Amino acid sequence: GSYGSKEVGDVLIAFELIHYKSRNDPEMQCKPMWPAREDGVGDEKYDDSRHFAKLRKAMLHFSLYGLRDIHGASGAPEVIVQVKKFEEDAHKGSNENKYFSMKFQVEDVVQNGQADNKWDKLHKWKSDSLGKIGAWNYEMFQVQKTRVLIPDKAMLEPFMAIKVHDKPFEILGRQLWGKEGALIGEHRTGLPKAFPCCWYEGIDINKPYKEQEHLLEKGYKHRVLGRQAREHFVEESKEERDIEIKARREKLIKDMLSKVNSRIEREEEVEEAVNSSAQPLQLRPYHEKTNPNGYLQREKISLRSTAQLNMLIAASFGERKGEKITRKGADDVSHTVVHGTLEDSKDKHVFQPDFWFRNRPLLLHHDIVDLDKETKDWNFHHNDCYGFVKCAFKLVDGWDPEPVSSFENGDEEQDDDIQDGPVKDSDRARLCRSYGLDPKLDEYAFDVREFQRRYKGKDHIPSRVRVRIYFVKGICIFGKGYGFMDPYLQFRLGKKETVSMRNMVQHSTARPGFYRVEERDIEMPMDARLQVEMWDYQEIQMTETLIGATVLDLEDRWHSDNWRNADARGRIPIENRPLFNPDKVGQNCGSLEMWVEMIDSVLASDRKPVELRPPVPFNIEVRLVIWTTKDIKIVDGDHVDVKVAVDLECDEYDGARNGFPRVQYTDVHNNSTDGNATFNWRIVFPRIVMPTKSCTIEIKVFDNGFVAGDTFIGSVSLDIRKYLEKVAKDMNMITTEVTDLPVRAGGHEDEEPESSGSVQFSMYVLTESEARQKEAGKGREEPNSNPQLVTPTEGRGWGDVFASFAFSIPDFGLMKKLLPIIIFTLACLVLLRWLGLL
Repeated sequence: GSYGSKEVGDVLIAFELIHYKSRNDPEMQCKPMWPAREDGVGDEKYDDSRHFAKLRKAMLHFSLYGLRDIHGASGAPEVIVQVKKFEEDAHKGSNENKYFSMKFQVEDVVQNGQADNKWDKLHKWKSDSLGKIGAWNYEMFQVQKTRVLIPDKAMLEPFMAIKVHDKPFEILGRQLWGKEGALIGEHRTGLPKAFPCCWYEGIDINKPYKEQEHLLEKGYKHRVLGRQAREHFVEESKEERDIEIKARREKLIKDMLSKVNSRIEREEEVEEAVNSSAQPLQLRPYHEKTNPNGYLQREKISLRSTAQLNMLIAASFGERKGEKITRKGADDVSHTVVHGTLEDSKDKHVFQPDFWFRNRPLLLHHDIVDLDKETKDWNFHHNDCYGFVKCAFKLVDGWDPEPVSSFENGDEEQDDDIQDGPVKDSDRARLCRSYGLDPKLDEYAFDVREFQRRYKGKDHIPSRVRVRIYFVKGICIFGKGYGFMDPYLQFRLGKKETVSMRNMVQHSTARPGFYRVEERDIEMPMDARLQVEMWDYQEIQMTETLIGATVLDLEDRWHSDNWRNADARGRIPIENRPLFNPDKVGQNCGSLEMWVEMIDSVLASDRKPVELRPPVPFNIEVRLVIWTTKDIKIVDGDHVDVKVAVDLECDEYDGARNGFPRVQYTDVHNNSTDGNATFNWRIVFPRIVMPTKSCTIEIKVFDNGFVAGDTFIGSVSLDIRKYLEKVAKDMNMITTEVTDLPVRAGGHEDEEPESSGSVQFSMYVLTESEARQKEAGKGREEPNSNPQLVTPTEGRGWGDVFASFAFSIPDFGLMKKLLPIIIFTLACLVLLRWLGLL
């Protein structure tokens, strides 16, 4: 851009500083940045002392589920999967030699399928998505594998590019965009996270997988996550340098010792015929050299402890099946809440997502996308996203000897019962493939027959699926520029018509409660895209604005074992899905609490939907105790007669009819010359009906006036809704500490409000039932408890009362104390005389 503010790309750099006198040391010489092959094919074989990185052989297995919401395709697109070659010679020729590649074509039926069998047909359909009409969707269900060479340094960021090209377009026999056609979009995903387990330091494929899990986790964090390129330059700290130097020294010592030990012939160890535990060789674990007669893992013998040999162990209960959990009605369910979307859940105790074929966005001019860290919802980036690809992949150490092409069976069949020494072949296979790959996914995703059976078989996909959508409540952040919004919902399932709930609009609220269940029958996968939108109601519908929306992929949920198991056990994961607006990219526009239920339509009548009811009105009581005031501004002569008022602003307040008005006053502290006053006065607001849209309390300080009226001094406002909501949720009373709140008088708009002293108060928020158990009266009325308030003497004497008038009483010494009694006696005598009694 003109001011250098537009980012157009990234460059990966690395540099080191060395001492000038060490510049010619052998270990300080520059290393070639191009990785070298470990097998020595090419210019030279990898040498750790000379080369920066090593190229390792691997088989890339790729499982293509399908394409979704493809825009800009004039015909059936093709998918090309590429991995860049990290060899210098490969980048000197044409582009075809720069990549390891696989190509996938859209077909009409599954591999070896029949056109007249509906279960073999591959669907293609249109959808409205990404702000456009008529996007194409394709089922593919294809599997391929290819040989690749990958550098073992995560810093080099080897990646896989999944490119979707339009059908080649020809004019006069000439292809305009080359052999592949125009590029629609591509998805780049990093490969370091998929490195085979045996590439991590310290991993031995001849040891059981379980024994090495801690090494795998450590290696994944250190080698993959810890070695990724940093987005910004950060200077290495002294601690990091010390760790690096220590590691290099330890490696150097280890290498030196290995060279020395290689020259020393060690005597072969032979185990004793009977060890200290009196176990012969046959009852000890197998070892290839020291104990070839030992037992294998499947022959493991458990010996009873010697302490129990002379004890009688009584028989216990045998294994019995527990009671089968079934869902008979709406009450046989339990709820768990996911803070966010189900597909991005990070809390494994709530829900562990196994959506293996999540949508991967197809972009242009974009770097690697990490779905584990992604915070964007690409469904609402209409100008950047051109569709999605659903796929899975893995890396397996080494190269297969057979030809590399499309194949029917993915990996060689593994038999868990076959033993090769003490380590299972299944363990060895797991250690040779990508770390973190779910064994269940590996069973079917890379075997084309199992892949198609799992996702296309009639045993897994019923002809019709009943979808129940539970809308609970929402939070709106953006809407009209004034007042509250009037939100309502509408949704659409795939190619079906949009269902509007405009007649159920929630007026004037930022927290709408919908409590609505909608049921529809859909056909998988054509209707599996669920888009829910929240709109701001207007009298003229054309002027309505979108608050936000969210998109759910129902395919992922239907094929998720974890989701279906939770559903079968009656555990409902409730989602708080964020709402996005394509016109407000990058902004969170609110959230929607909801969940989805799916059942075979044939069985839907046997399973009742959960009944959604709005919460029963719930009453909260708020009590405030006004203890004292300090440094109240003196506005009348040399003293101030302090009075405090508390004003409740809450539309849901229903206590006024019971004698507790919205505005309540303390008594008056007369003749305060320093602005300090004591009240010990309780304010009570019962029957605040929950939920409430807003609830604020304004504490006002006045100078009391008998004739001219009260003079306003200052005020402070408190938003207490969050306290009410917490008590309503937890059912526990909240008590605030005694707090001094500064009160201020309002000034002009361009002036800072003037400080007018402070009010000391405490607040109690409790449920109505608890308030009945802990009764308390207004002011200092009975029942005067919780807490008990003592009537103050300061500012309540006759002298303080008369001092509040314009005239002052002279000091008569002792007579001053008797003066009120004398005046009262004279008044009584006058009254008796008037009545004729004197």
